[in-house]
Amino acid sequence: MKRRAYLLTSMGRMCRRARKKLGLSLKRCAEKVGVSRQAIHQLETGKTKGSNSKLIENLVQVLDLNINELEAVRPKRKLCEKKRNNPLGDYLTRRRLKVHLTQNELARRAGIGRFLSDIEQGKCVPKYSTLNKIAGVLECEIPKKLVLK
Repeated sequence: MKRRAYLLTSMGRMCRRARKKLGLSLKRCAEKVGVSRQAIHQLETGKTKGSNSKLIENLVQVLDLNINELEAVRPKRKLCEKKRNNPLGDYLTRRRLKVHLTQNELARRAGIGRFLSDIEQGKCVPKYSTLNKIAGVLECEIPKKLVLK
């Protein structure tokens, strides 16, 4: 049987090393993490970037990894390069990515529902109270010139 050569990412190597050290098979590791065997394999072989925060949290617990070390080698998501005429949305997106939050995580922490994507894309104009909640989670003050009156 011919073995395939995979490009292992730093994160994939770290996870595979920890899994093997604990004596876990792909299947057993996947069961403990709550994902499919294929999902663990794809993460270890670099076929997926591990952008699911819940998956990362579960991996850290199951494999007894240091979250800071894992985050340091986790592939970074690229900010959408589309030119949008939406300074507020661009500002919020940059701040959110700087603190390593997904849209869902920011929305959950701010208690604003799931329309953060629409705000970032300029599809809706948020209420001032909504912006205050977002700013609180992002630990920033939104520049007044970005807030429509």
